Amino acid sequence: MTDIHFQNVIATYISSSPEQTEQIATNFVREILPGGGKESGLVLLYGEMGAGKTAFVRGMCRVIAPDAQPSSPTYSLINEYAARSGVNLVHCDLYRITSEDDFDSIGLDEYLENAIVAIEWPSRAAELCQMKHYSVTINITNETEREVIIENFSH
Repeated sequence: MTDIHFQNVIATYISSSPEQTEQIATNFVREILPGGGKESGLVLLYGEMGAGKTAFVRGMCRVIAPDAQPSSPTYSLINEYAARSGVNLVHCDLYRITSEDDFDSIGLDEYLENAIVAIEWPSRAAELCQMKHYSVTINITNETEREVIIENFSH
């Protein structure tokens, strides 16, 4: 059995637009991430397609790499955004990963020690859930509304 301890939910928000989801993420980086986004960290993003995971990453970019134009890495698998100061933001989408070999081949390990890594579809690489991380779950409650739940999992 793993030695992961659940820390209470940090926050739950209701978002009525992609812009509000981005603002929630901006606040998350400033208030919750270690060093306000200037230290490495792992953020696992959960939610069905169209829930707003990439919008959340756009909000993270506002603080970490404000000059970046973030987009979904569904086909490229990894997008890296250079920070003005601190550590870069790496946005990874594992939706197309089908095996452990596929996961190993993308070289994500190289980023985990020296970047903020935001990963969509993290369940495709179960070992990620065993690491210290923040979990952001975005639930679609209706056509325009999302529930955003932020949790902290640490060893």
